[in-house]
Amino acid sequence: MDTLSLLGYAVCGAVLASLLACVPALHIYNVAGLVILAGARLAGVIPPGAPLAMFLLGMVTGYATLNTVPSI
Repeated sequence: MDTLSLLGYAVCGAVLASLLACVPALHIYNVAGLVILAGARLAGVIPPGAPLAMFLLGMVTGYATLNTVPSI
């Protein structure tokens, strides 16, 4: 895996987390658990390892950024 594709996974995770953060009472850790289960089920679609980790890292970063900006 090259760096650009890993960055793409992180950006996709951040965009998805930004969209999901607008849903009331939905926390990123609930979605992360579902993503891990789906990643195990869809091993042919999402490669295991670094891409899934970068996707989850992007989700956490996007969710934290979207919730921090309104509080400031």
